[in-house]
Amino acid sequence: MMKTKILIVEDSDEVVEIYTTALTNAGYAVDVAKNGVEALSKVLAVQPDLILLDLMLPGLSGLDVLQKIRNDKEYRHIQPKVIVLTNMAGMDFAEKAKQHGVSGYLLKSDVTPSGLVAMINNLESQPKTNQQGFGIHGGLILLILIAAIVGVGWYVVRSNDSSSVNKTDTSNSTASRAEDYNPIIEPSNFVSSVDNKYFKLTPGTKYAYKIKTEEGLETIETVVTEVTKKILGVTTIEVRDKSWLDDELTEDTKDWYAQDKDGNVWYFGEAVDNYEDGKLADHGGSWQAGIDGAKPGIIMKADPRIGDSYYQEYYKGKAEDRGDVISLSEKVSLTYGDFKDCLETKDYSRLEPALIEYKYYCPEVGFLTQEKENVDGNPHTIELVSVTHI
Repeated sequence: MMKTKILIVEDSDEVVEIYTTALTNAGYAVDVAKNGVEALSKVLAVQPDLILLDLMLPGLSGLDVLQKIRNDKEYRHIQPKVIVLTNMAGMDFAEKAKQHGVSGYLLKSDVTPSGLVAMINNLESQPKTNQQGFGIHGGLILLILIAAIVGVGWYVVRSNDSSSVNKTDTSNSTASRAEDYNPIIEPSNFVSSVDNKYFKLTPGTKYAYKIKTEEGLETIETVVTEVTKKILGVTTIEVRDKSWLDDELTEDTKDWYAQDKDGNVWYFGEAVDNYEDGKLADHGGSWQAGIDGAKPGIIMKADPRIGDSYYQEYYKGKAEDRGDVISLSEKVSLTYGDFKDCLETKDYSRLEPALIEYKYYCPEVGFLTQEKENVDGNPHTIELVSVTHI
């Protein structure tokens, strides 16, 4: 009997390694694509039986890949089953995926490798109704995996019977909708300093960065100030960011952070001044927790682990950035120095699906060390060039 062929479409090397090991040991034939364009090429070359598809990919998004596979003539003779494996928890994404005939929609933050294998084994054993989905009573199924820390738990919504739902305890699971995000902030649970090893805020420290763009050379200066601001009863530390394009000021921002007793660093908002031709243009991007429904997010967890996914900020429709931890062992080589054991996060937002940022936080620096942006397939790299104390 031929092995079931699975194509993993995922841009994180460590996540790919985890899934590949688990699936290979379970007897599946596994191939990998790191971006949307490569995925489309491998669908034609490999003709997989099943695709595990991330949504946030460099260049072509997972939803774009899915749409092409389902609609473009050159793929119609293949039509693999597709399971979305992502940290985009909103039901709007799940519904869009469902419209393109996915067999499942899983949250990476809630699924273990063994749980994933168990589900695929289970789905493979179900009768096949058509080429676009595993069949249960003739209907397409939508699976959202939750509470998988101690095993596999999921609820199933059948397209032909939306009232049939098997629920599990969701108390520790990722919120399935953005409006469910509601962090509890107790001022007494916060401390006065920020000493997280990946994100230290020592007043008087200045970080300088540079980035070469099509428009010219952009320089960024980040200063940890002595200024504090009380937000939601929490005393936050103000960090000042200034950006210049070819020596002309383009942005001047004040960010506010605070650390809780567990060591998580929270982001409470930002006041943004955008400049054009040397003059103040607007304050686009500004938000503050507690105002107009805005809520704080976590910029750095106390004990980050691969697969962690969290809101970094939440101001509905205006600021909804998320971060996924995808590596804890990256090496970063810059003119400024060489660093190891760096944390890598993948930052993204449903509001700007074309923009994906990979950020590297190195303990030897204690702050952002490098950032790689990918906008519509065009890469840019922001590099740390100096750290001084003023």
